[in-house]
Amino acid sequence: VAGAMPSCSPMALALMPSFAGLAATAKGENDDAARFLIHPDWIATPALGLRNGFADNAAIVLADVPSLLPAQAESIASFVRQGGSLLVAHGARSDAAFYNKWESDSTGANGSPARAAVLPLTLGECKLTEDGLRMDTASFTHPALAMFREQGDLGDAVLACYREADGEAHPERVVAKLQDGAPLMAEQQFGKGRVIQFFVPLDA
Repeated sequence: VAGAMPSCSPMALALMPSFAGLAATAKGENDDAARFLIHPDWIATPALGLRNGFADNAAIVLADVPSLLPAQAESIASFVRQGGSLLVAHGARSDAAFYNKWESDSTGANGSPARAAVLPLTLGECKLTEDGLRMDTASFTHPALAMFREQGDLGDAVLACYREADGEAHPERVVAKLQDGAPLMAEQQFGKGRVIQFFVPLDA
């Protein structure tokens, strides 16, 4: 989990709801972390440059990261291309200019090398909702959200803002929508891995 926040990431706490567990992770101790199915490693964005790859990770989450340095972006793209998973959650800080130009080597339709966009959809402006906006649970086609189509209270959550995205360019990649029809989540395969783009910030 990479983020720009100086304190403990709300995303990391959601994955491991224990301050003690996250503190143990930071110190390299795993006693409390072993009680949880997911072991998040929260990293401030500048520290990504100190990582020597992500071979020990199953997935990377970019939680409203403004942008990445070229070497960081290529390292993450390489991780996904080789079979890793990437979740990019956009908030107000996400720099559309960076994310919309983020490309890396991939494989073309004929099997030849090609440059391709890492993210499924083009990112737009941050849009505030005057009276709040809810998610359209009936639009949830992604397996991770399937259980929320007919049960749970996720559809009651009121969103104050979201990032616009061009869902019409690749409608097959949109796997969840907001009530106004705007994309909530999009997914695509990149190399051997998967990339999910979430257009609502995963924060407090």
